[in-house]
Amino acid sequence: MSFQDIADVRRMTSAKPQLDTLEWEVDPDAYQRLRVSEDPDLEALLRLLARRGLDPTLVTALFEVFPKRPIERALIAYDVLRGSLLGTDDEALAAQLATEIAPIKPFANELAAVPHDCIAALIDAVRPTDDLAAVTARKDFATWPSLAGLLAGLDPGKDAATCEVVFAHVRLLAKAHLPSLAIAFLQIVFDRFALPLALEMLVEHALDHDSLASVPPIAGQDAGSMQLQTYLLVRASLAQYDVSGAAKLLAALEQHPGVANASN
Repeated sequence: MSFQDIADVRRMTSAKPQLDTLEWEVDPDAYQRLRVSEDPDLEALLRLLARRGLDPTLVTALFEVFPKRPIERALIAYDVLRGSLLGTDDEALAAQLATEIAPIKPFANELAAVPHDCIAALIDAVRPTDDLAAVTARKDFATWPSLAGLLAGLDPGKDAATCEVVFAHVRLLAKAHLPSLAIAFLQIVFDRFALPLALEMLVEHALDHDSLASVPPIAGQDAGSMQLQTYLLVRASLAQYDVSGAAKLLAALEQHPGVANASN
């Protein structure tokens, strides 16, 4: 497929004049040629998404194999609608996305799938409804972590194995260009268990994916909180190309002992 073909399929009409001058002089990455099997492995599919982005073919396959978890599927749909270039052949997928995203419409907006002041609504939406659902969520957690599992008696703050599973899963989701689902895990982990690493990762992913509305207020005056606030404010200013403002913020906050002595 040529650059011109890609522009036509993805409705990128404004790019055509520039693409006419490009030449493809290298072989495509091998991951671009991989075909999705009829019954793909979910983890392998996410790793393929990490290399190929939110390719509509891969997204369609993802929805076919992802567990029937309405909120998690809605968060995936939010990221696809926000980050994928749907083309002329993707009408069916577009219609499915409109259906899949419905469960988070009461609180999602253009700034974040789950704004920080709606974390309680997220928790209510994914909390197991009875003892049987809680047992199932705990049982399935080691195989494929769920938001419900975090509210079913598992405590990553007290169980190292659960903690490792959660953060590994978050990293995989973020690499697969599904930051809203990754952030939702971190929002629940921090809200319920107050793990500092969850907040640090939440800030990092929110900054990387333009979702600062997901981050709860950081009000502490201890060294860790001040360092995180400084990092967030400086990077947010830089994202707006306000280098001067970022430098002034850093200079002002460096007077705080917790920031002045920070090794990072």
